[in-house]
Amino acid sequence: MSNAAGSSRNWGTIVALPRPKSGGGLNRQSLSQAIVEEVLRWFAEGRYSAGDILPTERELMSHFGVSRNSVREAMQALVSMQVIDVGPGRGTRVVRTSPASVLSSDVVSALLHTNTLDELYEFRLLLEPGIAARAAENATAEDIEAMSAVLDDYEAAMNSNQPVAPHDLAFHRLIAGATGNSIYLKVLDALSGLLASARKATDLIPTAVNSAAVDHRRILEALSAGDGENASRIMGEHVRSAISALKDARQLTLLQEATDARPPTEEKDVP
Repeated sequence: MSNAAGSSRNWGTIVALPRPKSGGGLNRQSLSQAIVEEVLRWFAEGRYSAGDILPTERELMSHFGVSRNSVREAMQALVSMQVIDVGPGRGTRVVRTSPASVLSSDVVSALLHTNTLDELYEFRLLLEPGIAARAAENATAEDIEAMSAVLDDYEAAMNSNQPVAPHDLAFHRLIAGATGNSIYLKVLDALSGLLASARKATDLIPTAVNSAAVDHRRILEALSAGDGENASRIMGEHVRSAISALKDARQLTLLQEATDARPPTEEKDVP
C-alpha cells in the first residue's frame, strides 16, 4: 500500500486511530500514543528491520492525518524506548525492532546480580496498581479495544514461540495512556530499557509468560467494567507474580553459572 505522497514505502494496513471522546476532540497525547503502538506493530510484523529509515515526518503526518506535534511526540517516545534514533540529515533510523532487545543477555545477567531489577519491581508495585485504578475510571471504549487487540497479539506471539515483550510493554503503556495523565506515560517511557530487560529475564521462566497472559486478561476485564478497586488489586498480584518469576530467574542464572564453572569430568579408560 502506498502513502498519500505515492512513494513505495511499505506502510502495511492503515489502522484507524482512536475516535474522539464524546463531547470533545481527541487529545494530542492519545494521537501520539496511537502512533507509537502502530509503529511498534510494524516492527513486530517485520515491515522494518534494524538499519531501515522510517518515513519522513511529513509522510507520517499525511499517513496518520495528524499534526507535526503528534508525530514528534510519538518519535520522542520511540527514541526513549531505544528502538529508533533521529539524526540531522539522515532521518529516523530503526535501531532495533523490539524493546526487548535493548539489553544483551550479558547485561541482563549482570542486572540479575544487582538490586536494580528488585528496585524496579518495588517501584512498579507502588505505581502500577494506582495507574490501573485510574485507568478503570477514565478508559474509553476505544482504549479497551486497543488493549484487547494488543493482548490478542501477545497471545498469538506466545502460542507461536515469538517474543511477547513488545506486546507486554504496549499493554502496560496503553493502561498508562488511558489514565489521561501524561506523566505516567513519561515515567514508563523513561524506564523502558529496564522494563525490557526485566521482561527478558522473566522469559527464562516458561510459566511466567503464560501467567502474565492470564493476568492481563483479568486486568482488562476489570478495566472494561470500570472497576478500579479490582483492577488495582489484580495489577498488584500481577507485579508480585513477576517478582516471583524474577527470583526464579535469578536462581536459574546462578545455577547455570555454577554448572558452567564446574570443571569437566575426565573420562577414565576402560581396561
